[in-house]
Order: sequence, then structure tokens, then C-alpha cells
Amino acid sequence: MKVKRVFNFLPDKLKKSLNGYDLLFEREIQQGIAELWEINGGKSYAITRMEYDDYKQHTILVVCCYEGENIKEFADHVERVADSKQWYVRVHTENVALCNWWRKRYRFENIEYVMTREPKHG
Repeated sequence: MKVKRVFNFLPDKLKKSLNGYDLLFEREIQQGIAELWEINGGKSYAITRMEYDDYKQHTILVVCCYEGENIKEFADHVERVADSKQWYVRVHTENVALCNWWRKRYRFENIEYVMTREPKHG
């Protein structure tokens, strides 16, 4: 698998995954908070960021979004890198089937549910 960091935000490559957070991720990538990755010559793209949990004292590799081909190859890569560095991994997805796949295949725990509600218009 070939993974290359991209420094210019490419929202058209992550249309489905960004879910309206285009400006947030663009800003985070420009500021170096998040990183955009081109995978296998542009067949897939991912956005990740690193976090540190001060309370639990561990580093977390966060997969913010992924779009494209062969999620298994990418997930295997994430697992190898994280395990070699002793990092925890957190994955964000709205896809319940994908959440279950990560959980079963890579021993993830579902630690929270996030909900949103729009205000009433009236």
C-alpha cells in the first residue's frame, strides 16, 4: 500500500465522508492539526489526526474519515502503525455496518453514541 501525505485540501475526493465539515477539515489540515492522505495513487483518501489523552496518558490516532477503495488494506495499515507505536485508535463513521466491521475485525469498543438535533423552525 502506498500512502502519501497531501498538503492541499481536496474536498471533492471525500464528498460522502466530509458530511458538511469541509471547512473544519480544511482549516485543520492547513493548520497541521489533521493530515490528508492519498492512498494507492488516489484510489482512496483519508483524514487523520493525533490526539493525546492527558487523563489516561496515551496517544490516539484518530481516523476522521475515509473514502475510496479497499478499506481493509487501509485498516490493516492503521493497525500495524498504531501497534508499532503503542497508539490507541479511534475511528469516526456514521455507517453502522462499517462500525460493526471495525469492532469485530479489529477489536474496537463502541464507547459512545453521538446524536445531533436541529433547532425547531417556527
